[in-house]
Amino acid sequence: MAKGIVVTNEVKALIASVYKDHPTWKAPRVHKEVGKVLRKEAKAQGKIIAKGWPGLHIVQKELATVRKKAKTPPVNDEEQPWGIATLDDYPIAAPALPVVLKEYKRLFDEGRALTVRQAKWLARLSATELALMSYHIARTEEMYEMADLPLNLEVFDKLLAGLPGTSNNWQIPFAAIASLSGILENDITKGGK
Repeated sequence: MAKGIVVTNEVKALIASVYKDHPTWKAPRVHKEVGKVLRKEAKAQGKIIAKGWPGLHIVQKELATVRKKAKTPPVNDEEQPWGIATLDDYPIAAPALPVVLKEYKRLFDEGRALTVRQAKWLARLSATELALMSYHIARTEEMYEMADLPLNLEVFDKLLAGLPGTSNNWQIPFAAIASLSGILENDITKGGK
């Protein structure tokens, strides 16, 4: 039986996200950043999370999983750079191509590449005013994959549907995910691991 507070998949994905942004950081620094993101979202909702949660040991354990997965070649070809040649394997509807190409150019100008995963989500959401969210959804999908977790995009469903109680700042999806996952102090006890 588990001891202490159960760490949600969303928090594990947040740990993977911090690692992805800062692959040279050691566990204590990742732990501090994860706590900062979770406390910021909790504060925005007028709630408090237990100090030091999730524990350093949990962050170390999750980082080991993420680092191991990051060292293995990607199983998913969706992390490869997108280009017209990828359309055979990853088709994009013709009406969405101008939006995808515009983002391709923007990233190219910044010296970065548009991934197949990003292009896929951009194409899916291009008909909406929320095409920019596609980057965050693609990133969330990638973080869940890195953390070897089943994908959960419920926070984006709720944000797109405009449900009450969801964060208006969808650009911090992991904080919003964490707040929707019941890790706030009213759902956990202080001093958990």
